[in-house]
Amino acid sequence: MMKYSEIYSTDFINKVNEIKSEAATGIIADQEITKNFIDIEDMLKQLGFSIIKDDHLPVSGRIDGETILIDSSENQARQRFSMAHELGHAVLHQRAANRTDHNDGYSLEERSSEVFANTFASQLLMPRNLVKKLLGEIIQRHGYNPKRITNIEFSAHFRIKLATVSKFFGQ
Repeated sequence: MMKYSEIYSTDFINKVNEIKSEAATGIIADQEITKNFIDIEDMLKQLGFSIIKDDHLPVSGRIDGETILIDSSENQARQRFSMAHELGHAVLHQRAANRTDHNDGYSLEERSSEVFANTFASQLLMPRNLVKKLLGEIIQRHGYNPKRITNIEFSAHFRIKLATVSKFFGQ
């Protein structure tokens, strides 16, 4: 297992902890990650956010103060990405934002915010050091044959959308 400090930089951890509620512990750098993927729900709880899942939301996710609302009718990978995306808005100090699949009618500032939140979510859920660790494990498991490594395997491991993995690897 790895610690948050082995996965994220100190600056990143400090930046994310700046937004925690007063009663929250925040992300503890020396805390061991007990799963082989980033548990975004646990991370949000450590930061003092409450998560409400509702299958009647008109958007994938929304942040409202210290509450993140998620469309529970969407698949688990999409829900995880939406939670991380909304945390990205919080890091930008935007505590009222809706996540939709369409950015029609967005201003330049809103589009920039959406691009940041998407990039933040991808990097939060697939941090480079954790990807390197998994890549090493997959290469070893397949007899050091990198041709057998698939985006599907990464997607399943990190519990994120295949499209997110493809963007990560520039495909």
